[in-house]
Amino acid sequence: FNMTLKKPYIVWSFSFLVCMVCSLELEFTGSLNQWARFLQWDPNLNGNLSFQFRTNMTDSFLLYLDDGGRCDYLKMVVSDSQVQLHVMMHCAVPLKLRAGRKVHNNAWHSVEVSVLFKNVTLTVHGETVHGEVSTVGQYLRVNSNLFVGGIPAEEKARRLHLDKVAPPFKGFVANLKYGNMAVSPINSHQVRSVAPRSCALENPCQNGGICFVNQEGTLCDCYNTGFHGRYCTE
Repeated sequence: FNMTLKKPYIVWSFSFLVCMVCSLELEFTGSLNQWARFLQWDPNLNGNLSFQFRTNMTDSFLLYLDDGGRCDYLKMVVSDSQVQLHVMMHCAVPLKLRAGRKVHNNAWHSVEVSVLFKNVTLTVHGETVHGEVSTVGQYLRVNSNLFVGGIPAEEKARRLHLDKVAPPFKGFVANLKYGNMAVSPINSHQVRSVAPRSCALENPCQNGGICFVNQEGTLCDCYNTGFHGRYCTE
C-alpha cells in the first residue's frame, strides 16, 4: 500500500468538498458603476445555474453573458417584481420566460436556470416555467464572463443587447453555483462580500434546539425540546 499515491487524491477530494459546501453572499448598493464578474458559465458543460437573491426593487438588472456581443446571449432581470429571463440563440427571436411573484419583498428567493439545447427552464422559488428557443441552432454559444448586478462601462459598448439595461441591482445575491460547484467573483467593483451565515458564528437556539441555516437565515429545530418558536424560547 503506497500512501504517497493517495495524498494528492485526498487533498483534491478535500478541496472539492470545501467548494461544494462553501457559500458567498454579495451586497449590491445599486450604484451605477457596480458589477461582479464570474468565470464563464457554459450550460453545455457546467450544469444548471442557481443562486438566491433578495431585493426591494421591482425592476433591476440581475445577470448577463453572451458570445462576445455577436448574437447569442442570456440576460436575467427583475421586471414588474418578477424574474424575467431572455435567451437568444443564432440571432433568432429571443425567448422570454417569467416566473415568481412579488420578488421585491426583501425575502430570499431561489433561482435556477437550465439550458439544454433549445430547451430553457426557469425556476423561481418553486415556480417552474419552460420554453423552447425558435432557432435552427442547437445550443447556446456563449464565451464571455458572467456579470452579476451590473456590467463594467467598457463592456457595455461591446454588448449588442444592452440598449435597454434595467436599473442596477440593489440587494443581496448568495450561493451562486454552476451545477453543484459554488463559484466566487473573479473581481468586482462597488460590491461588498458578506460573511456567510453560520451556526458556529451565530447560534441563537435555546433550550436544546438544533441550529440550521437556510435561505431565510439561521433557524432552530425545536423537536423534542418541549419548546417552540423560531428560537425554541416559547
